[in-house]
Amino acid sequence: MKEIKFRAWDEKHKHLFQVQEMGYSEGKLWTTNRRNGYKHWNCPLMQYVGLHDKNGKEIYEGDIVKCLENHGPVGDIETAIIVSFNSFGVNLQEWIFNDKSTYPEIIGNIYENPNLINSC
Repeated sequence: MKEIKFRAWDEKHKHLFQVQEMGYSEGKLWTTNRRNGYKHWNCPLMQYVGLHDKNGKEIYEGDIVKCLENHGPVGDIETAIIVSFNSFGVNLQEWIFNDKSTYPEIIGNIYENPNLINSC
């Protein structure tokens, strides 16, 4: 069973944090982290997708990963994608996890590294 956990982006202080607790009050979502228990209001949440990159780092929605994409007879081509959930699950193809050398590698995320989005 996949572990369910989240991280969030604090736009005001420009940092990601692991979500320890979340709730809803006054019409807004709030989250807290382990560092200080401070309530962060309406921070974008990113869910852990249950997979690790080639360096063992947990992959979350919003991560930008470098991976190999299968192009049939042409072979594999290195590309970067933004991790997201869709109606079929996570947009990372299962075949990229067959061999440790083809595992994706996290190179950033959409909040801290918006310049990388153009490479996706």
